[in-house]
Amino acid sequence: MLPLTYGLAWLFFNSAYAQTESRPYLMVSAGDSITAAFAANTNAVRGTGNLASILRNFADNKNTLSWATGDQIQSHATRLERYLLSKRNASLVVHNVAKTGAKLDDLAAQADLILETWKSGQYRALTYVTLLIGANDACAIGTDREQTDVALAKYLKAFFEKLSVIRQSEPIHLFVSALPRVPDLELPAISQHRTSQGATCKQMHFRFAPLCRALLDWQGTDGYLIRVQRVERANLVLERTLQEIMPLYPQFKIFFSQELFQQPIDAESLAADCFHPNQRGQERLAELFWEQQPWFK
Repeated sequence: MLPLTYGLAWLFFNSAYAQTESRPYLMVSAGDSITAAFAANTNAVRGTGNLASILRNFADNKNTLSWATGDQIQSHATRLERYLLSKRNASLVVHNVAKTGAKLDDLAAQADLILETWKSGQYRALTYVTLLIGANDACAIGTDREQTDVALAKYLKAFFEKLSVIRQSEPIHLFVSALPRVPDLELPAISQHRTSQGATCKQMHFRFAPLCRALLDWQGTDGYLIRVQRVERANLVLERTLQEIMPLYPQFKIFFSQELFQQPIDAESLAADCFHPNQRGQERLAELFWEQQPWFK
């Protein structure tokens, strides 16, 4: 028979281990309006109600229609939940800290929210983080490209530095997406499309729901290519910065996806503002991104 002290220690260890094993995993999604699923419950092609009422009712749909965390579509959260249940007999808690209109300098506040959630001690591990942000920065990029590049890299590095304080035995898997090819929204196939409310997408872009004129207000092939290159440059900064971050934080397993930039945009996948993804668009993102992530197969 083990001495009493050893027996008590063994019981304590096993009790603590069992409590840790029974805790759910944590998934967190950060970013801007795409991950917040802003206006995803509306459609550019099909819809009901007048334009004014639709514009008034634009809202985030984080918990229902987000490619990352929605529970009404096959999002990353629903897929990961099934994976963890089947492979590890574990549950999952999901938080979406994305904010409509967010820029890279908002990432510090989002990282703080992630840390606040993790520090509650309720979770077995932070197992998955998704990040899609930077389109609003690209929309606001000025003429000083070098200064802009430095700022983009600075804020992204600060986000990862904040998350690096997390200590756990399992790695944190981070899926980071490139920015979409926003200037494509003004190609004729979309800009001349007439929405279910009667307005064209061009009218939505410049009159009823003006967004990102810096990338949408172009004329001719040269104007289009200049704006596409602006997005490409932002994506290159994101990718290079992540390459610098990877060796600094071995606890992070980072995957950078260019898929969103490479994918064509169609009107059927757009919300009523002809800018954000609708439910179909969110489902498409979830499928594309899930096929790319290399961990939860």
